[in-house]
Amino acid sequence: MPLIPTEGAQLRRALLAAALEEWRGGIECRRDADRISRYFSACGWQWHLDQHSGGVFDEDIRRATPHLEYCGLFVGWCGLQVGNYLHAIRCVPVRLKPAIAEFVLPSTYRAQSAAHWARAGLAMPTPVGAGDLQPGDIITLRTRAEGAKAYGDHVAIVEYGAGSLVHTVEANASGMLGPDKRPGRGVVRRRRLRSDVRGGLRLSSEHFEHVEDFERMEEVS
Repeated sequence: MPLIPTEGAQLRRALLAAALEEWRGGIECRRDADRISRYFSACGWQWHLDQHSGGVFDEDIRRATPHLEYCGLFVGWCGLQVGNYLHAIRCVPVRLKPAIAEFVLPSTYRAQSAAHWARAGLAMPTPVGAGDLQPGDIITLRTRAEGAKAYGDHVAIVEYGAGSLVHTVEANASGMLGPDKRPGRGVVRRRRLRSDVRGGLRLSSEHFEHVEDFERMEEVS
């Protein structure tokens, strides 16, 4: 019996479930710096924190420099958690392939770069258009009116589409922090215009792996 579900939709729903669970925790940039630091370390970017902020995420440094943006690392971290959301009563030892979290998702450019997907050992998924988005798809977005990059400047996970809007779960953004809907910056739910979507990625079963060492799975939970 295969341990990795063959239905990509099931894996993408688990990715979204991981993001929503993190959102329910009300993760906020200043208050939860240690938690955000885990997004970096789990995705293989602890060296980046060591180099730029003394080993721990720092919101003041993020505001002052471009070095600590973490929207894509949050998506990668959620991918590493999918095994906790594939089954109602037990953890399944399955996760996003770590190379995708490390080499592809940390930036909008990398997410749409065939060379970075190749570095992760995979062909780039077939792009998904803004009008065909499904829950658990990964999108890059334009969030700036000026200086916007062709491939976008922000990464988010699709919750669902509704008309001209895309409802998302994302990090390193301002919006609703957790179920009490406090405004703030951190892990938030947002509504984005479909016209601001610059690229869409739909992961399939080939992008995930079975974790032979179950304890290793627990380390990133």
